[in-house]
Amino acid sequence: GALEAAEDAELAPSSIQVIHSDFSPRGGRLAAAKIMAMKQRPSAVFFFNDEMASGALQTFHESGGIQVPQDISMVGFDDILWASLTQPPLTTIHVEKELMGKEAVERLRRRMTVPDHIPETTIIPTRLVVRKTTASPIQRGHK
Repeated sequence: GALEAAEDAELAPSSIQVIHSDFSPRGGRLAAAKIMAMKQRPSAVFFFNDEMASGALQTFHESGGIQVPQDISMVGFDDILWASLTQPPLTTIHVEKELMGKEAVERLRRRMTVPDHIPETTIIPTRLVVRKTTASPIQRGHK
């Protein structure tokens, strides 16, 4: 999905790097360590959930070598309750969790009760919640 979004934004596939890790704060810390070891660091990082992003944010802060958002922008996903409490507060993608849960239960019910049920795709609305972990490249002195 992330690579498709990059393609939709007309970003060259070579400009996107995926770092595989687990979906925990520890996974975010490991990803941050890989980013810090890069010769050419990215200008922005998207984490697949806020827990990963918080682990990376903590790692960057502890290292003292990367300041967020001055050196790198970060965006998480989920908009969990404490995403606004990190330092700096995490920019994230808000997803309607209650709607997602209701849709999951309804799908399960249909699958169990409708003999010839055909699976379908549902898109749950999301929205960007801009906080303090993002800055434009111009604000960071890059063009």
